Amino acid sequence: METEEEFVLQLDGISLYACASELQRSLQGGRIERIAQPSRQTVVLTIRAQGHNHRLLLSCEPESPRAHLIETAEKGPEKPFTFLMILRKHLVHARIVEINAPRCDRILQIVCDALDDLGARVRLTLIAELMGKHSNLILLGPNGVILDCAKRIPPSVSSLRTVLPGDRYEAPPVQHKQDLLSASFDSLEAALHHPEATALSDALVSGFYGISPYAARYLCRKAGYEADLHAPFPEDVCQSIASILLTLQKDLLTHSFTPCLLYRGGQKVEGGFPFLPNDGSEYRSMESMQAAMLAYYEAKRLEKSILRQRTQLTSLLQTRLQKLYKRLQIQQDTLAKSDAFERVRMEGELILAYAYQIPPHQAKIELYDYTQDAMVTLSYDPALSAQENAQKRFKRYQKLRSASQAAEMQIREIEPEHQYLEGVLFSVQQAETLDQLLDIRHELQEEGLIPPSQEAGRRRQTAQSQPLHFVSTDGIDMYCGRNNAQNDFVTLKLSKSTDTWLHAQGMPGSHVLIKSSNVPTETLKQAAQIAAFYSKGRRSENVPIDYTLIKYVRKPSGAKPGFVTYTSQKTLFITPEEALVKSLFAREDTK
Repeated sequence: METEEEFVLQLDGISLYACASELQRSLQGGRIERIAQPSRQTVVLTIRAQGHNHRLLLSCEPESPRAHLIETAEKGPEKPFTFLMILRKHLVHARIVEINAPRCDRILQIVCDALDDLGARVRLTLIAELMGKHSNLILLGPNGVILDCAKRIPPSVSSLRTVLPGDRYEAPPVQHKQDLLSASFDSLEAALHHPEATALSDALVSGFYGISPYAARYLCRKAGYEADLHAPFPEDVCQSIASILLTLQKDLLTHSFTPCLLYRGGQKVEGGFPFLPNDGSEYRSMESMQAAMLAYYEAKRLEKSILRQRTQLTSLLQTRLQKLYKRLQIQQDTLAKSDAFERVRMEGELILAYAYQIPPHQAKIELYDYTQDAMVTLSYDPALSAQENAQKRFKRYQKLRSASQAAEMQIREIEPEHQYLEGVLFSVQQAETLDQLLDIRHELQEEGLIPPSQEAGRRRQTAQSQPLHFVSTDGIDMYCGRNNAQNDFVTLKLSKSTDTWLHAQGMPGSHVLIKSSNVPTETLKQAAQIAAFYSKGRRSENVPIDYTLIKYVRKPSGAKPGFVTYTSQKTLFITPEEALVKSLFAREDTK
């Protein structure tokens, strides 16, 4: 069984070759109309070919080097990069002659016919080296001299290979591997005996251009062998693998691809691959590798956006919660210190009551406390009269009482906001989509807790994200809010007075609504499962879930989003079951 780390699929030479083949068919002969550079390491070429405009994205970002068609391009900075100006000077209006990926390596070459400053036709090559942290975009002149590049590599950075304008281009260091596109059966078989290979999949990765660890495991399974089969390999194994490689060679040369998008767990997109998986992985067939790559990197872009929003909101909320907690601690300490103010007042009254009995020049006095029916010892200032000692205590009493009342008032103000922010933080941690996170950001902006942002402002032009929709085994609709905005919608707008409302008792969680005036026991239990699962008690047992009719649920005037009060409730104790909750998703909401 493959580990999570092993399953990760990166752009390999086979996938890039499939992309290059599709680009060659769709863009050959096209003219480069515009060039944009959204970031320092990303270039977008707008190409007019076969009566349509195509946008080709080339990126040498270390985390996601890629080359594929896209639908829309982001705007670049107002001041263009030097590399962009060089590209525009030489490649705008150039004709694309050929797009290829030599040797199935992770290098894409776009050969163009252009005109120089004197109007003479010259041949230029834009090279995309898509090799992880060593990725680069390089423009070559007709004599193989580098005109410019996205990443300039001086001798101080690399002593093995420099990449600078004016240098003659040198391809990345040659690896002693076989070319899948031209190797014979004998050379394919011989390459499997790589001296550094300890397992069959290692031999494929080490012996051939274009084969990634995932592709190696794919080929091993296709031949019927385990990927971790140890070297040295029997002759029949090598011959079988060589035959599979010859079949792969034929598929590559004839462009016989079955592109697909690979998934893990039915949700997480793992990557695009030019052949259908043979390990039982979930996948979705795609019309082209371009479509697969676009879908994969769009999913990754969305994941990054979700992570960025979640991180920002979590940091903002935690910072504010820490400040509130410190304020709460200060007020609680003040309240504890002021708690004895009534005792100070009583001491003053005792001194006044027994003033005639207090002997002069005493630092300590012993008096009968009729409230406790016992003798008490009090400190006493012999320089002051009994009345002055009493007044001193009365003044201290007033001060302590005022401090205590102020502390109680502050605590009453802080605790609701603290509970509210704890609930919002829980919603942030549970949010699964970018829309849900942007709803939360917008809510916090409206509450004045965070400054507005352009991204969230743009989000407000679209519809608010919708609550989760479930259907019980009795066929009854149930709805669950994933943030305060959705909770208010579920409780205040979607409901009728006879519907049943549920919420986890005494902890942050979702509002759950059963859309029925007659709720079967099984439906009630299933709704309680939803309320428990989407609460802070998700990992706990016997989570208390309150339920009542909507007519007993009220939102106080001026209350914060998501806050309600309720009465006439009953309580169920539920241990959340994720499989049960997921099975109740309405078909259109299935995750």
